[in-house]
Amino acid sequence: MRAALEADGWKPESQLRVLADGAEGLSNLVSSAAGKATDNVLDWFHISMRLRPIEQMSPKIAAAIGDSDEDLKQLLIEKLPRIRYQLWHGKSQAALKRIGRIARATKRLLGFESVDVAERVRRFRQHMIELRDYLRSNWNGLRNYGAER
Repeated sequence: MRAALEADGWKPESQLRVLADGAEGLSNLVSSAAGKATDNVLDWFHISMRLRPIEQMSPKIAAAIGDSDEDLKQLLIEKLPRIRYQLWHGKSQAALKRIGRIARATKRLLGFESVDVAERVRRFRQHMIELRDYLRSNWNGLRNYGAER
């Protein structure tokens, strides 16, 4: 790793930024080779990959509940798509709050009369909880991706 860093122009006074999926393996390898700590950044691709299924499931759940819960429908149709914007623009705390709010609001749908809808909601909530936990465990790697681009 050190040879690869040096071949790429790295010098001991250079700062290193590691773009990864949140696992510590690459960061530890680069830190060890450089002999100093690195700036770890959570890769946007991995955030987006976890967000995409949520975005795809949301309209289907909103359609399934129909007009029975207008507040929840508004959360799913209007508020959920803004999570991506918030995360991209460094508003991670607001995104986490919104994720929590939607996860709590959809909990009441688990007892929905349709087994198919209840299962879809269960999977949706699982994706939401996994995204929330992923963001929390990689909090220090989150950035304002829009500004840093």
